[in-house]
Amino acid sequence: MNRKSPSLRGHFPHFLIIKIQKMCFNAAQSNYKEYVELKNSITNIAKQDFDFIKPNNAVGIFRKIKSIIMEQTLGQKRVKAEFNPSKDELVDQIKNKTAELIDLLQRMRADEASKTYEKSPEEKNIQSGEKFRLISLAQTSYEEAAMWAVKANFS
Repeated sequence: MNRKSPSLRGHFPHFLIIKIQKMCFNAAQSNYKEYVELKNSITNIAKQDFDFIKPNNAVGIFRKIKSIIMEQTLGQKRVKAEFNPSKDELVDQIKNKTAELIDLLQRMRADEASKTYEKSPEEKNIQSGEKFRLISLAQTSYEEAAMWAVKANFS
């Protein structure tokens, strides 16, 4: 059965629609890629069965959307991107750029791992072991650099 993609209106209370729109706006302000991912996540949820999308379930659906949106990348977890008690914009920039670099290296690791999928453990180690070691060192160095940069900002 092919269903048309529904609008959020009629399935969510107005206050939740406004919260979702604000989240989309904030994601678009910070990073267009995040906005696209958020939009796709909401669309995927909206395309699922309608049985669970009733006004009385809307808060649960909103929590599900929020959990998808708030899922952090490896880089964001490592630099503790959410932690900025001073609300300093420069700290946010340092952490976000560092997280992007760590995530870039993680994609490099995943690409290399996919090249060795059908190889034996010995062949994998010979082909990719050194590359994985260097990626890990680079990620650790980025984490350290972010820590020192944030500290320097407050010195």
